[in-house]
Amino acid sequence: ILIDMTGSGVLGHAMLDSDQQAGITDLLVGAKKFTDIIHNDHYSDAHIIPLGQSDPRQAMRSKERLPMILDALGTAYDRVVVECGPSTAPQIEQLASGRTQIILSIVDPEAETVALAAHDLDQRGFDDVIILAAEAGADA
Repeated sequence: ILIDMTGSGVLGHAMLDSDQQAGITDLLVGAKKFTDIIHNDHYSDAHIIPLGQSDPRQAMRSKERLPMILDALGTAYDRVVVECGPSTAPQIEQLASGRTQIILSIVDPEAETVALAAHDLDQRGFDDVIILAAEAGADA
């Protein structure tokens, strides 16, 4: 299952051909139940929890519930992937559990921010970070 927490909801929109589906923000504000926010990807066998319709700022007031939600999903799914978009190590740390694997997706491998992000994650104890970068000159 993929949870779209990009802030823009771009992944959910692409996988569901809609940005009008209930999602993680709706669960966090209590407007929807688990069963209301899990959708089938239109292009694969994957499930997705899109961003949702509720205000992300209001939803993040309940961010302490996220580890519990992720643990519950972890019992039902082989893999739980959370796409956070640009995030800091402290933000990721709030979601992480002992089974967390961090993948740092890089658009511009020459950017100084890549080294800073990797160092920040390492300093927070995420020493097994996978760095995923596009080949130079490859189309995104």
